[in-house]
Amino acid sequence: MRDIHSFSRPDEAAVKHLALELDVDFDKQQLAGKATLEIDNRGARELVLDTNGLDIHSVTAGGAPAAFTLGDPVKFLGRALTIAITPSTESVTIEYTTSPDAADRTPGLAPDPRG
Repeated sequence: MRDIHSFSRPDEAAVKHLALELDVDFDKQQLAGKATLEIDNRGARELVLDTNGLDIHSVTAGGAPAAFTLGDPVKFLGRALTIAITPSTESVTIEYTTSPDAADRTPGLAPDPRG
């Protein structure tokens, strides 16, 4: 049974471990990051992840550049990030920045409303 609150398909490929590197730019109210995901790949040719407010710069699968697409925005869900993988792919790395409107959803980046 699929989770109606997610684009992911964990029955095909699921994240087992996340290594996250983040840089914070308070002036731009933006995060820049690199997320390396160790995946439990059950023979999948795609890894589908949930995103919201991210600009994706590059994706690698098993260390090689990987094709990816960002789906159309869906209210309350965000956008699906679909990454091309092979059935033997064990890791994926995504380099991204938060989009300008993401500061409203990221505590500590938006200006303090108290002034």
